[in-house]
Amino acid sequence: MLNDSREAGNRKRSPNWEREEQMAELHEMMEIARAGDYVIAFGKDTRGHEVRREGTLLVDLKEMTATHEGGKVPALRACVGARGADPQTRATWTTLIAGHGRIERAEPPAAGEWIHDEVRNIPAVRSKTNGSSAYILWGGKGGKRSSKPKGKGTLAEPVYTAAGRYEIRAVHSGDVLFAGTLQSHVWWAPAPEEDQEQAAKLGQPVYHVRTRELVGYWTEEKFTPVD
Repeated sequence: MLNDSREAGNRKRSPNWEREEQMAELHEMMEIARAGDYVIAFGKDTRGHEVRREGTLLVDLKEMTATHEGGKVPALRACVGARGADPQTRATWTTLIAGHGRIERAEPPAAGEWIHDEVRNIPAVRSKTNGSSAYILWGGKGGKRSSKPKGKGTLAEPVYTAAGRYEIRAVHSGDVLFAGTLQSHVWWAPAPEEDQEQAAKLGQPVYHVRTRELVGYWTEEKFTPVD
């Protein structure tokens, strides 16, 4: 039996009606997507800033409590990033609050399909600050006067440098193809799986401390210097 004014006009709402409605909305969100789905999540990051994350939902949505407008409210945590990324990486976390967040299932971009967008929206780009891998095809600088790239592009990865700046570096040569911020517009495309697998086999790139030149690749088994 309903315990609020929706059952009858002369009935009083439950003291917990607001929380009940919030929980109902969150439970509806939990039915939208499951771990492994490609999604777009709109919510807040760990600092309370509005954020949009696109990528794979790494684990099922998790119920939590968040701070909102000075109080504690029920919420969901969505861990969104590149497939295979560590969901414990805080850069993948998105807090969804009823009325102030949402999650949508989406079609992942096809390999080689050029996208013109801000660096911040490259899947898992923020996770690079924690050493995870995210490989793309680089097409070039973006902007209103830029044009859609022709050809396949260069296999590359975003690398966090310092003070909120990122570089896009060629995987095989280590050349810096671009330097800018998360707000910079660029042309990029998802890398084909075979290219990503090849890059992953090389291991984590290692750069010279002073010159930032690529000196080799590191895996748990060995270090492979660049010829």
